[in-house]
Amino acid sequence: MLSIIIPSRSEPYLHKTTLDILKKAKGDIEIIIILDGYWEKAELIVNDKRVRYIHYSTPKGMRNAINMGVEVAKGEYILKCDAHVMFAEGFDTQLVADHQPYWVVVPRRYALDPVKWEIIPNPKYPIDYMYLDSELHGVEWREKNQITDTLPKIDELMSSQGSCWFMTKAYYKMLRLLDEEKYGMFWNEFQEIGLKTWTYQGKVMVNKNTFYSHWHKTETRGYSLDRADHEKAIAQVEKWKTNMAWLEQQRHPLSWLINRFWPVPTWDKSYADKSIIDEEVMFWKKWLAGDRGKRHARLRPLNKEIVEMIGDKKEVNIADIGSGPVSMIGYTCEGVKINYVPSDLLAEEYKKLYEFHKLYPPVIPEYQDMTALTYKDKTFDIVHCRNAIDHSFDAYKSVSEMVRVCKKGGYVYLWHFEKVAKMMGYTGMHQWNIELAENGLGLDCSFYSREEQFWLSEFGEWEHKELALSHNVIVSKLHK
Repeated sequence: MLSIIIPSRSEPYLHKTTLDILKKAKGDIEIIIILDGYWEKAELIVNDKRVRYIHYSTPKGMRNAINMGVEVAKGEYILKCDAHVMFAEGFDTQLVADHQPYWVVVPRRYALDPVKWEIIPNPKYPIDYMYLDSELHGVEWREKNQITDTLPKIDELMSSQGSCWFMTKAYYKMLRLLDEEKYGMFWNEFQEIGLKTWTYQGKVMVNKNTFYSHWHKTETRGYSLDRADHEKAIAQVEKWKTNMAWLEQQRHPLSWLINRFWPVPTWDKSYADKSIIDEEVMFWKKWLAGDRGKRHARLRPLNKEIVEMIGDKKEVNIADIGSGPVSMIGYTCEGVKINYVPSDLLAEEYKKLYEFHKLYPPVIPEYQDMTALTYKDKTFDIVHCRNAIDHSFDAYKSVSEMVRVCKKGGYVYLWHFEKVAKMMGYTGMHQWNIELAENGLGLDCSFYSREEQFWLSEFGEWEHKELALSHNVIVSKLHK
């Protein structure tokens, strides 16, 4: 079943919209109309078992009305539309037939003359494509609309107007739409829907196999728009620019979306180009939330495997390459002076995370590019790298540099998940796989990307070498 939800506040064309839906739908539907703060005239109430009315004596706003409609909806699918739209014949069955999981779908849009109840012949329609500009406003993508007939019938859509959209009820719940507390009663409906869909795990799609016609605004109608409510919504949408709007579920940064649709009008290329860095920072922003971040930011003893490599030394220099914002190995060892030097390519970005989470690590990472470390040869007793070589632009240079800065008699200790780039589809910073394999001379650690491959044994003879795989983690402990 498809549940069609229509929020309405004193809408003059609600009756026509309802009758049009009943006439055009070919499948199993229900219409849920939320009368937000008013009563419809008795002669305009549609007496049909497929139509339900919910009345609010006090206005609660469009978001609340839509959420109420979704809550009581019986259908597997939901479609929200404004109370002044006309649909294509069989729109409902077409949308269901073409749907795929984790999609939010918008039909092709025309302009409606609500008095004549017909499509207005307007050369700028149909509108199939919209984009988000640098202020995160939905804007008609004129260049794409002019060539729409050369593009796929069902195509990716960066943003939309919000007057009509379709998805499963389960996906609506998964995305936690529409958030009244953060966005207010009315504004930026599709900014929230579209951004949550794209940055979580879904897609927004336009379906040109069917259409709806929307009242081209020529007079005041429906919802009154409160200025304070508008400012609240704008402030929340603004947080998407720094990936702070939906921290708990967001998987991709906004720059990833801009990069996916590039070139996008009004955006600077530098914003799209930082999507890889933004993805990594966003990962750490979520990882550091709550007790986990506080626990790792505290001064604490070094892990057992690090202490074992210290032996009987009384002073040890430890390089933690690609350390991330907080130490994964600890900081101290009783009776030993530990000179712990963490470093990371994103050290400056991590400073913003400390401020955001109110964290105060005992040692702050310094900026280093692991492919060109600035440390002198044979500086460190222990060179540690955890789950960072797979992020490197050049894994061979990275390992070479770690070997170079390690003292004779010291250790290079590498801890990595196996075959991460394959698992991640070579996206973001994940470009290298690490795997234990036979190289013809015995068991070795293989590093490979899409273009090249090398072996750990290429970096000379070792006093002792331990290679182990456990729970998808490869540990390479090399005694120089």
